[in-house]
Amino acid sequence: MSIDISAVIITFNESGNIERCIRSVQDITKEVIVVDSGSTDDTVLLARQMGAHVVEYSWNGYGANKNLGIALARSKWVLSIDADEWLPEKTRDCIESLKLKANCVYCLELQNIYKGRVLIYGAYGIELKPRLFEKDKVRWEECHVHETLTGLSDLKKVKTGCVMFHHLADTKDELLGRESKYAKLAAKDLLSQRTRMHFLKEHLGGTYHFMRSYLLQMGILEGKLGWETSMVQVHKNRAKVQAYKALRSGGNPN
Repeated sequence: MSIDISAVIITFNESGNIERCIRSVQDITKEVIVVDSGSTDDTVLLARQMGAHVVEYSWNGYGANKNLGIALARSKWVLSIDADEWLPEKTRDCIESLKLKANCVYCLELQNIYKGRVLIYGAYGIELKPRLFEKDKVRWEECHVHETLTGLSDLKKVKTGCVMFHHLADTKDELLGRESKYAKLAAKDLLSQRTRMHFLKEHLGGTYHFMRSYLLQMGILEGKLGWETSMVQVHKNRAKVQAYKALRSGGNPN
């Protein structure tokens, strides 16, 4: 049963994920909108074959491209989902059972899958994400990475209990590469805000983020994967510091 919801997905070379993502939402939505930023693989072809409305648009950042998808949506409600995320069948039933109310934003339970296992604890443990909202009530912050929704202060956050899976990585190297990319983008955001990196964050940030993930967020309970993902936080902080320094000196963070 479809609901008055438009699913919005942004893509770049997501041929390995896009079919699973679209398939998981198409039965409960009126339309699926894919904003693609120049994929060189079969992402666009596969999305169109599955009936999605595909718009090819230049890359202007995560928030900006998601906002374009929202603007194109014809439904009152928008489900924002990334290409490497998907809804299990029980979540489709969960969303169908929701009585969507005005001035509310509905939060889904994001579960990261690393090396084939759902992580409950640590930096990538379960977290609530506001992903189902009225089209005209919120927008994504237009930054390079880690975009958040603006306008939430005037809305009621509703915990749905609905689960959304996210393919984090299959290997440690894949996760390191992913986090290095995001760290460099975060450094660009920091510089664009004309904010100096705090001395303690620069020199002790890695240690803090490891301790936060492994102990405060109980990553230790994940065993080897908890140690691994917590150590990735050290690498992530180091990559951000190095990128920030390179950008400040006019160099290339790559």
